[in-house]
Amino acid sequence: MKKLLHEVKEASGSVYRLSADLEKCQHPDDYHLLVFSSIWTGAKNPELEQVRGRFMLSPQAIKNLKELLEAIE
Repeated sequence: MKKLLHEVKEASGSVYRLSADLEKCQHPDDYHLLVFSSIWTGAKNPELEQVRGRFMLSPQAIKNLKELLEAIE
């Protein structure tokens, strides 16, 4: 499940997009992989997605992350 988190339109006309993707892992089967990636249309290859971080999360880690995000006012 990929979700666009943030988009910035620059004065030059280029656009920076930051996305997150959450995938279920096969092993261990109750873990998920959280991947942050970006695309910048002003780059040499504007279609090439750059992975910014990958995190394997246990069920407890997902619960903790959810609580952290829900605490934002």
